[in-house]
Formats: sequence, structure tokens, C-alpha cells
Amino acid sequence: MKIIDIVKYKVKYLIRSKELYLYIIGFPLIFLLIYGSMAYATYSTPTTITVGYMNLDQGTTINFGDTYLQLNYSEGFLKYLDNLTYNGTNTKMYNLVKLNDKNEARDKVVRLEVAAVIVIPKSFSKNLLEFAKSIAYYQIMDTVTAKLQEAYKEGNTTLANKCLEIINETEKIAPTKYNLTIEIIGDPTYSKAMNTYEGMWKNLIEYASLVTRNFTSTYTKYLEEKYQVKILEENSTEKLDFTKTFNIVFETPGATGSLKESFAKMYFAVLVPGQIMQSIMLGAIAAIYMVGGEIETGFIHRIKLTKVRSEEYIGGALLTWGIISLFQSAVLITVSLALGYVKVGGDPINYVLALVVLVLAGIITAAISLIIVSFVSPKVAGTVSMIVIIILSLYLAGYFPVPNLTFGYFMGREFTLLDIFPWRAGITALRKTLMLAELTKPQEALPDISLLTIWTIFYSMLAFYIFNKFRLKSVEKE
Repeated sequence: MKIIDIVKYKVKYLIRSKELYLYIIGFPLIFLLIYGSMAYATYSTPTTITVGYMNLDQGTTINFGDTYLQLNYSEGFLKYLDNLTYNGTNTKMYNLVKLNDKNEARDKVVRLEVAAVIVIPKSFSKNLLEFAKSIAYYQIMDTVTAKLQEAYKEGNTTLANKCLEIINETEKIAPTKYNLTIEIIGDPTYSKAMNTYEGMWKNLIEYASLVTRNFTSTYTKYLEEKYQVKILEENSTEKLDFTKTFNIVFETPGATGSLKESFAKMYFAVLVPGQIMQSIMLGAIAAIYMVGGEIETGFIHRIKLTKVRSEEYIGGALLTWGIISLFQSAVLITVSLALGYVKVGGDPINYVLALVVLVLAGIITAAISLIIVSFVSPKVAGTVSMIVIIILSLYLAGYFPVPNLTFGYFMGREFTLLDIFPWRAGITALRKTLMLAELTKPQEALPDISLLTIWTIFYSMLAFYIFNKFRLKSVEKE
């Protein structure tokens, strides 16, 4: 019976304590929501990926007897990509955007205006033709050599002589050295960039296979008509392994070292701003408890008995949290600098703008805290806010891919579903001003900072009105 009594006591204690809801239920629920939503993101409806391209291909030529052909396979490759759709749907895989140079390409990638950029080199057509010729050469040679041996066995000298002539002419397309390469410029931490990179292997192989079949058919038809000999009964490239023939080069904007170093740099460009903003957002909990303590201890009541106005009290609270956000950020930035996550470089104005972003984010956090505590008990608000903020900050930081609808544009910047949450603009601004300062110009962060400023003004005005009406006015009546 004592065991049962102990069990009853512990159950009652847990039900009455916040630990049950916060640690036993709250945190498991957080990870359940995170990993559960990842499944929806992973298996979401296929969407068209906007991809830039630079076509540097100079084309190539070939002669079939007296027939002279001018070829440009890059144009065909781009049409092939433009017509690709997801299986069983009418949704296009790619929306292709023409770009003029690599500087423009890198800028578009950094701003996420395109998922990635495909760079087709000058020798693309020449190398693809050499590849097609090499496949056709071995297929034709194998078949004609077998026919030649069979003709000798049967004593058919006419067929044997024609086979020898075909072999001699086919030697003109004997394999030469080639390097079939295209380049992808993209951010390795951006899921759509990696989808483009991975998909391009398959796309290039499929297109090269198509070109090879067409070339082999054309060249075989030319030989058959010229020598009146049936050469290939079947033209297939399905059994051939092309994976070692091609090369897809991945370039990260601003990369100065190995691919590993480039990946780490872009990874930290997501991680550090996300962690800084999460720290500022979690400051809302401290702000809520602080205001709650001031209400419970009668501090606010005593303040109202002095000549301090409501606007001064609220403004002081907002400004205080703007300063606190600088302290929070300074700790994380110092650690990041020490560990090499942040590299100093670029225009110093970028770092001034980063400080502005941090202060505005702190003010927004305090304003939202005042709004929440105007309606909800500080104890309840603090616990609920912690769970909500942790989940929200992970998605706003971009740690997990989620569907992010675009509603329109603000100063040339996409305004998406996640931008409804004010801290999102702060994260993207920090990414440009702090983490990618050597790649971006100060004016490129202005749309993000302008949006963050608008949110700051909006929530500050809302906090002044709501907290004054529902908290400070009620204190005056006591």
C-alpha cells in the first residue's frame, strides 16, 4: 500500500508542477512537431525551381561525307531542361533565367533570387560531340567487325570489302580526349541548390544519351545508304555507364578554399544568425518574467505614483531590451569569431548595419512580450512562449526546409510566409551584413532592414497602446 501511496503522491505533484508540461510533455512535443513537419517538407508537392544559366558554348561542326553540320548542343540542352516536368504532373522542374556574367550569377545566388546557376562552358558542344562519336564508334565497329568475320567465313568478298570500307571511314570518328563538364554555382546549405546539383547529373546523362542515340542513328544511316549494308539492328545506350564520363562542378559564392571549407562557411552563414536571433527571441521569456515580477511586487504601482509617464516606462523597457540584445549577441559573436565561424571582411558599414538589426530585434522582442503579458499571466505566458519561440526560431532560421509561399515583393525583396514573423527579416539581414559581408554590398541589406524597421514601429506602437490600456491603466484604478 505504501508503494501505491508514493505513486499517488508523485503523480499529484507532477500534475501540479510545470515540470510535467514543460519537460515531460513540452520538449518531446517540440521534437515531435519538428521531425513531423520535416516529413511534410520532404514529401511536399513538387515545385518549380528557379535556376539561372550562363551559356558560353561556342558550338562545333562535323562532316558526314559531303554534308557539313553546324551543331550547338547547349541550346538543345537548355530546351530539354525547360521542358522537363515532374513524373505524372504538368509541373515544370525548372524555370530558367538567363544571366550575363558570373558576378551577376553569384549575386543572384547569395540573395536567393535563383536556387543555383548553371554555367555551360565554351567547349560543351565540342566535348558532347566527341562523347557521342566515341559511343557510336564502338557500337558500329563491334557490329561491322562481326559482319566482316561472318562474310569471310561465308566467302562473301563483296560484303567483306564493304565492311572494310566502313571500318576505314568509321576510323574518322575514333575517340579523342574530351571533358564533358558543366558548372553549378550555388549555396550548399540551400536545399533547392542541392536539388539542382543532384538533378543535373541525371539531366545531363539523359540528354547526352539522347544526343548519342541521335548521332549514332544519323551516322549509321549515312553509312548504310553509302555502302548499302545494314549495320545496327538496335541503337541503345541504356546499358552504358556514363557516370564516370561527366563532371558537375559545384562552386560556392565567395569560396576561397576547398569544397569542405566552402560548405562550412555557408553552413555557418545559416547557423550563426539563426542562433543569435533565437537568443534574442528567448529574451522574451526574461522580459515577461521581469514585467510579471514588477507587477507582483507592486513596482509598477509605485512607478505610477511618481511623475514617470506610461510612455516613458514602456519606452524605457523597449530600449533596455535593445541594449540587452547587443550583449546577448556580443557573447555569441565573440564565440563564433574565436571558433572561426565568422570571418571579418568587407565594408565596415555592414557591421554598423548589423548592430542596428540587433537593436531593432531586441526592441521587437520586448514589444511583443509586453503585448503578451497584457492579456496572459506572466507564469503561463513565460512557459508557453518558450515552447513556441524554440519551434518558431528553428524554422525562421532555415534549419529545416518548409514550404514558404511568396506573397509579393518589398523593395525588390521577396515577401514570404515566414516574413510575417518580424525576426525573419533580422535573420536575413544578419546573414548579409555579418556572415557574408565580403560578398554583399551594404545596400543589399536595406530591404531586410527596412522591413525590420517597419515591424519594429508597428509592434512598438501596439505595445504602447495595449500595455498602457490593459496593464498600466488597471494599476491606476487599484
